[in-house]
Amino acid sequence: MAEYRHSLLREGIAAGLIGGAAVALWFLFLDVIIQGRPFFTPNLLGQLILQRGAGNLGALSPGLIAAYSALHFGMFALFGIVVTELVHLAVQHHIWRFALVVVLMVFEVFFVGFSFMLFTGTEGVFHWWSVLLGNTLAMAAMGIYLFRIHPDLGHKFATEALGGE
Repeated sequence: MAEYRHSLLREGIAAGLIGGAAVALWFLFLDVIIQGRPFFTPNLLGQLILQRGAGNLGALSPGLIAAYSALHFGMFALFGIVVTELVHLAVQHHIWRFALVVVLMVFEVFFVGFSFMLFTGTEGVFHWWSVLLGNTLAMAAMGIYLFRIHPDLGHKFATEALGGE
């Protein structure tokens, strides 16, 4: 069997795109089921973040949806690279496993807080629980991918104390 060479950029971008896709699919599901309007969320976030709330919050703009989606996936790719680097370090050094857990917790708390800010800008349409669930799905999807290509990490989490020698 050929030896697998780990690549920070390849693995990180893949992990980020997997996480970004999980969030995008979650919100597409919510947009269709709850709002009855596909692509409502990326359009709304695009208006709030890229246009600073300018325009009609209900009118769909394909260009704005594409621009926000590019931002969304780009940020997830960067986050995936950071998490993948932490995974590479965590496989070799115990203290980085602790850092990995802390980064993932901060990620959740930051985005739940961010969603509270969006809640006021969207007149209550954008709910905190949807962000919490979406980010949990993203972390789970990214985690499954990274644990599959780094099986030693799962073993170390199971057998060694977090941050312990």
